[in-house]
Amino acid sequence: MVAPVRPEILPRRCVPADRVTGDRSVPAIVPVSATMQKVMSVDPSNPPPPAPPAKFAVCLLADVDAYDRLGPALRFLTVGLLDQSVVPILIGPAPTDSALSGPIERIAFEPPRWPLTRLATWWLADDVSRRLDDLRIDTPPVVHALSPRMASFAAHLAAGGGTDPLVSVDDLQIARSPTAVSAIPANARLVTSSDVVRAALATSLDVATIRPGVPSAGRAHPLRDPRRQAAIAYAGPLRDESAMDLLLRAFAELRRDHSDTLLFVIGHGPAEPGMRRLANELHLTERVMFTGRLEPWGDALAGADLLCLPAAETAVSVVPIQAMALGLPVIAAAGSAHDCLIDERTAWLFPGGDGTALTEQLRRVLRDPAAAAALAARGQAYVAAEHGPGRMVEGYARLYQSLALKQRTLRLPDSP
Repeated sequence: MVAPVRPEILPRRCVPADRVTGDRSVPAIVPVSATMQKVMSVDPSNPPPPAPPAKFAVCLLADVDAYDRLGPALRFLTVGLLDQSVVPILIGPAPTDSALSGPIERIAFEPPRWPLTRLATWWLADDVSRRLDDLRIDTPPVVHALSPRMASFAAHLAAGGGTDPLVSVDDLQIARSPTAVSAIPANARLVTSSDVVRAALATSLDVATIRPGVPSAGRAHPLRDPRRQAAIAYAGPLRDESAMDLLLRAFAELRRDHSDTLLFVIGHGPAEPGMRRLANELHLTERVMFTGRLEPWGDALAGADLLCLPAAETAVSVVPIQAMALGLPVIAAAGSAHDCLIDERTAWLFPGGDGTALTEQLRRVLRDPAAAAALAARGQAYVAAEHGPGRMVEGYARLYQSLALKQRTLRLPDSP
């Protein structure tokens, strides 16, 4: 008598004959096709989810603010989506940052003023339709507004294809305002880049969190070289709320003990003339460099020894994330929208508006380079774990695929 064959040791494409014939007296095994094997293994009570479409498009509606805040991460996202069978179409003003260049589709679009809004939306929808025809994509695109300011345009564009829009909310002021949140289309799915913003959102809707992704880069900490002048960097817009006056005064105090320190101000804005006058009044003109807008600004940041953010930023940007990825210690005001700024773990924080505390944190970096290097290493490890480009791309690809599947699912009317 032939010994029975145990199913767990059968070849992948074979099953016991009794499962096919019902005759347990037949010990032989019968080859089964791959398709038949899948059919036999399906549990009718728990069918597998439908496969995502082989290829679909995602329209990314951006404004200048989104470019400024997310530039490098946006480039990694658009290029990475191409490997996920997703065709990104970047819609917005022509980006000035060369980091946004790449093999992606673009449609130039400047949000117009009323009363041309409706007409401009129609033109945009027509342009997107023709672009999809050129790409041979015959399904409605997923529409993602990278800023709430673009939410209404995203809603109109999505409605043309019978889909729901996706809207990014990365600003604490908007998240905390019921009026601002209620202005977002009711059928929109929300996504944010920070758990701090997510916790503050004045809504009961489900909100996804997908953090901006930037690659980490190993580097020796410059503060370990005593022959090199220490360089402090600020990167961001120059506005009244940027608290650059606080940083300039703290830097003036710091120079009493560290006269050879430099300060680089990377960015531009309406407050720049006033900041230049203040630097002159504090006799800092030879030690403070206003670089203006640099493209890409990440290269300039890589030459600094530490990043200082003197104001609690209400909107998420890649500036502190990229600084930590480059191995820089970060000093920042507490209470910002960034969940990556964790006191004593990834950054040294100080109470916003406290110039004395800011000065002491700057002295701490220069006085104890080893502790600053350890802080930078922890920050770099955190970014590698939580802000990797691959993790960001996979998160958005899954979210886009779920929306693409949802809009292709037949919605049956309610029973009478």
